[in-house]
Amino acid sequence: MLTLRATPDLFGQTTGVLTNLAQVNALPLTKATNGIPVKVRVTITYMDPDWRMMFVQDDTGSIFVTRNAPSGDASWNLPPGQVVDLEGTPSRGIIQCNLAEQKLHPVGQGPLPKPWLLDSEESFKNAADARWVTVTGVITGVRTLEKKLDLDLQVAPSRSIRLIVAQGNPVSAATLIGSMASVTRVYGMDLDANSKPTGRNEIWLNDLAEVQKTHALPITPIGDLTIPVTKRLPAQMSRVLGNVVTQRAAKFLTIRDNSGSVQVNSSVTNLIRVGSPVPPPGIAATQHRRIRFNA
Repeated sequence: MLTLRATPDLFGQTTGVLTNLAQVNALPLTKATNGIPVKVRVTITYMDPDWRMMFVQDDTGSIFVTRNAPSGDASWNLPPGQVVDLEGTPSRGIIQCNLAEQKLHPVGQGPLPKPWLLDSEESFKNAADARWVTVTGVITGVRTLEKKLDLDLQVAPSRSIRLIVAQGNPVSAATLIGSMASVTRVYGMDLDANSKPTGRNEIWLNDLAEVQKTHALPITPIGDLTIPVTKRLPAQMSRVLGNVVTQRAAKFLTIRDNSGSVQVNSSVTNLIRVGSPVPPPGIAATQHRRIRFNA
C-alpha cells in the first residue's frame, strides 16, 4: 500500500500531506485555515449524527472532526472501533486544530485504543483532548441536554466531569445518582454557549449502558463529616441524608440529621421546601472540613 508522507518545512508549514494526527495536533491555530490536506487512517471513538461530529484516534493522537456526510448516510452508523481512511483539512479549534471531513472510507472493525487512566491531578493535566480515557467517580446529578443526557461524575472533592450521553432513559439515569461508576469513553473540554472553556471537562458516551455502576455509597451521618480532618480521610466522599433547614437556590443547602447539621454547596436550582428531606441520593464530598454537595 502506498504510504503518504508529510514533508515539514518550518514549524506549522508543510509541502505535502499530513498522514497522522500528531502532525495535525502540532499545527498552530494560525495555520488551521490554510487548506493543508490530511489523509489519515484512524479509529472512530464517538459518532454523533445529531451534532454532525465525531472523535477519532490513531497511534499518535486524537482529534475532533466536523462531518459533511448527509443525514441518513450509512456512515453515521459506524460504531466505535471502526477503522476508516479519512481525508480532510484542519479547522480552527479552541486549544488545537480540529479536522473538517471531506471523504471517509470504512476499512473494517478494529480494537479500541488503550484508554488513558484518569486517576490523579497529573493524569488530568496530561490527558489530550479527544482521547479515549477511563475514569471512576460518583454520579451526583442528571439532567437532559436536547435529546441527550447530561450527568455529573464527581471524581474527586474538587473535580467533577460532565458525561454527555447520546441515548438513554432519564428515569434509568436517575437511579445511578449516589453510585460509584466507571466510564471508558472520549474525553473533551467543556464549553459554554459561547464556545468558551468552562474550566470543566466532559466525556462523550453513545449509550447510558456505557456507565458501569459498581456500588452505591453508604450513608454517612453528618456528624462524621465534621470530625477534624486529622481523624478522617481528607478526600473521602460520602452520601448523606437529612432535612433541609435553610437554602439558597443553586448556592447552598443547610442539612440536618440526628447527628448534626452542615451547610453545603449545592447545584439544586429548584427550591426544596424547608423541613423536607434531601432527595435520597445526595452526595457530599469532603475536603479539609469543607463540604461540597451535588444534587
